[in-house]
Amino acid sequence: MKTRVFRFGQLTGALADMVAATNTRIESQSAELANDYDSALVYRLDGEDAAALRCISRDALYGSVVVGLRELSFSVACCLGTRVIDGRRLDVLQLRAPAWWRRIGRQIDCRELQISVSPSHVSMRLMSASKERLPTSGLACVFVLSAEDLLALGLNGDHVQA
Repeated sequence: MKTRVFRFGQLTGALADMVAATNTRIESQSAELANDYDSALVYRLDGEDAAALRCISRDALYGSVVVGLRELSFSVACCLGTRVIDGRRLDVLQLRAPAWWRRIGRQIDCRELQISVSPSHVSMRLMSASKERLPTSGLACVFVLSAEDLLALGLNGDHVQA
């Protein structure tokens, strides 16, 4: 499987766009549902004629409820390292350890990337891994870390072995 290389900033942008798109979709589905049903409750009192139905509107019964995705939090196992990309040695965050690291027994800096996404911002923290091994299969993604990304994650550049 070919390794996909992304800038770390692309991840934050994609996550923010995903939350905004999800909230837009939920809002449009809620509006469609509200338009489909004018009355939430239709009833008739005992002894009344069958044609004398009474209705309670959806707004009167439920009020104005706003549904949306407020926050999405998850964590991803990853490792820190350096890779040569386009002839330059760059700091990277990888979702799985490269096969050649496993073959030569190289020490892997396992971490856990904790991601919290809300409509207003995306926050990420890099923590020590809860388990010492990375998945050996799965998506082969590499995120290139810029100097700003390293500072935001609390890393100073001497975190990886050359």
